[in-house]
Amino acid sequence: MHRRFALFILIAVIAASCGGGASAPSAATSAPAGSSVPTEAAPTIAPEITLPPPAPTVPPEAAAAAAPTPLPSGQIGPEDYPPDVDPLTGLKVSDPALLSRRPLLIKISNFPGEVRPQSGMDSADMVFEHYTEGGITRFTALFWSKTPEVVGSVRSARLIDVELPAMYQALFAYSGSSDAVKDRIRNSDFFDRVFSPDWGDKCPLFCRIPRGNLSLESTEFANPKEIWDEATKRGVNDRPAIEGMVFNPEVPQGAEPGSIVRVVYSGGFARWDYDPKTGLYIRRQDGEPLNDRLTGRQLSAANVIVVYATHVVTPIIEDQASKRPGLEIQAWGSHDAYIFRDGQAYKGRWTRSSRGDMLHFWYEDETTPLALKPGNTWIEFVGVTTKQTLEGAGDEWRFEPPPNGP
Repeated sequence: MHRRFALFILIAVIAASCGGGASAPSAATSAPAGSSVPTEAAPTIAPEITLPPPAPTVPPEAAAAAAPTPLPSGQIGPEDYPPDVDPLTGLKVSDPALLSRRPLLIKISNFPGEVRPQSGMDSADMVFEHYTEGGITRFTALFWSKTPEVVGSVRSARLIDVELPAMYQALFAYSGSSDAVKDRIRNSDFFDRVFSPDWGDKCPLFCRIPRGNLSLESTEFANPKEIWDEATKRGVNDRPAIEGMVFNPEVPQGAEPGSIVRVVYSGGFARWDYDPKTGLYIRRQDGEPLNDRLTGRQLSAANVIVVYATHVVTPIIEDQASKRPGLEIQAWGSHDAYIFRDGQAYKGRWTRSSRGDMLHFWYEDETTPLALKPGNTWIEFVGVTTKQTLEGAGDEWRFEPPPNGP
């Protein structure tokens, strides 16, 4: 802890010495008047600074025993959350003042394998996993109730990130983007809440921190505290009215066994195994545990939700070397969703009817809310042609795209 705190003090000193298909819901066409957008500049590169070594691996059951989860009784949400309860998790927070700030979305790499273990994801309230191009996936992690000391590796934005900040009225931090995505972000209704080297934000908000054999593009890390502090200076760090998520510690009716969730992406494999000792799903990536570098814990989720959404190939070229086109993941309207909690599986639906709405989860009738377990949530976006099968003893759920992709 002290070593990581010292790390960011050193970064700050160095920064000072260096000088510094369907139609989508509509967005605003320009940044709000008075927004402060710095000129473009590269992040400070500090080659003599290294991240601390990975924390010792912590068994999931030991972590749960050390930090018991406070569970309010009965249904929580979709409106009028208690002041000490996080509307994104349904859990009580250690300091309600943390919820007076705005949620923060950060773009995090999941490829190549050298970027693992990632830093800070163990502290996210929600994580969204989605295709980029070429079959690989990337994460957008949503932080509110916790403040990790560093998050990364931070990578570039994709079209899905034109939707997520609007859903959760969040700040958005990322490394850069293609010209077409950059134009979408510039003309979005949340442009005044954007933080990126693309727009001149640099160390200590974003710092290059070499680590082992990481390529240069994978050495960028974000400091959430510095981003929240800068958001306060810019006058955009006020708490939004977050509503819509429903939680209940009691297991809902209508379940089937759901102990294992396998999500096959064209370029990788995500697996979640339910651990009855902790009541959480434990994450593996391509057959290996996916840990957090800062805490040493294997990443876990109280809820894993597989969200079916239309994926549209666009003319946007995200990878200039391979000329691979970008994907538009249409996170609006409604479609199927599979919700996993407490070792149980539910086939339901998700809806999003307007730009300012988050994803709402329902039973298949789309009128009865399907309550999530209080805790963090991982959302796995898959294409609408994804095939769902049951394996093993009937409690292993497999989601696999067709040979030609999502």
